Amino acid sequence: MGGGRDKTGVAIYRRVNGVYIRRDGKLINHHTKYSVINLSRPVRPKRGDYADLEEYDQAKELYKKQLDSYNKEFDRAVQKALGYKRFNSKEEIENWAKKQDVIITPDTLNKIDNRAFNEISTALDEMFTRFPEAKNFSFEDEDGTLFQAQYHISANDDPSFLFSAMGGLEISTKNYSNFEDGLRDDFSQMTTGFTIKGDGTLSTTIRHEYGHRVDSYIQAKILDKYHYNVLDWHKNFSSLNEWKNAQKKAMSELKAYEKDLISLAKLQGSSEYSNTCPAELFAEGFAEYTSGGRTEFGRKFGQFLERWY
Repeated sequence: MGGGRDKTGVAIYRRVNGVYIRRDGKLINHHTKYSVINLSRPVRPKRGDYADLEEYDQAKELYKKQLDSYNKEFDRAVQKALGYKRFNSKEEIENWAKKQDVIITPDTLNKIDNRAFNEISTALDEMFTRFPEAKNFSFEDEDGTLFQAQYHISANDDPSFLFSAMGGLEISTKNYSNFEDGLRDDFSQMTTGFTIKGDGTLSTTIRHEYGHRVDSYIQAKILDKYHYNVLDWHKNFSSLNEWKNAQKKAMSELKAYEKDLISLAKLQGSSEYSNTCPAELFAEGFAEYTSGGRTEFGRKFGQFLERWY
């Protein structure tokens, strides 16, 4: 544990397991200064947007200068992010996983550039601290027994994504067999506006994926309240009608949850990706909120989360 103090000697923040926590309880990203939060890729001008060729040529020259500046700042952010180091070996990563009760599936550390785990682990430490209920939550199975969804980290050869939340966190071998390649892809999605920026670091993307976990936890909690998944109604209800009413209540509450979530779409600060489906809307809103985003999207999502988590 470490920390910082102000001029009067009072602690400003404390450091626990790589996570910085302020006096007010809010978390501080360990490397916010390395982010792309203030960087946006310039848009190439289109001929049809200009009245004459001279204006178009001027716009192209300006675009070239802006793109050159963007590329330099982008590269600088990547190199600074690559400089963050928490682990020196596979063994240290494995020890972290054991301490956090996280399963890293076989071969993952052989397929994924281990440098990625420096930031992945730091972001997950933060999420496990703030939202521990969603980490290894349990839910009712069809026979009424509880099934525990333990958090896994695994590698996936599917080239269509950078990360996935299946079972916890799946990491693309195509993108993250070389950490710098994955980092560049992730930053590119942020700076083009496809995904939200959050704090402009890879941690925002990890928070997004953990957001899927939180979404699943909330929905499982609603279903379990009404024993929705249990096939034998005798286990929890005195009559068939009582069971049917509980089923209706579960669906009604889930619809209310989704309706409340969908009301956040199109708010200032949302992304193109957030409007693809309710699951991605939740994950993007969660990432924006937990990354300290001050957009309308981030603020409203925080209020939504207070109502349902």
